[in-house]
Amino acid sequence: MIPAWNISGVLPPIRPGEQGHSHDRSPYVASLQQLVDRFATSYERSAILQGLLDYRRELYSSDIVRGFQWLDGSFLEQVEVMES
Repeated sequence: MIPAWNISGVLPPIRPGEQGHSHDRSPYVASLQQLVDRFATSYERSAILQGLLDYRRELYSSDIVRGFQWLDGSFLEQVEVMES
């Protein structure tokens, strides 16, 4: 599960309540469904996620069916609140 944004509007590097040496930290492992459920909160975010899903579909159609992706940047920040 992807944790909530912290007071700075970013995903916390270590899950809240965990010790600093915990393995439950960024990068958080999440399914595509969890990613969509967590971040498809606006038209803009949904459009970005659709691009990711389209990209993943192309990878799959090219027989790239195993691996992982890292997501980073402002998409994972609470920009709607931070920029207002």
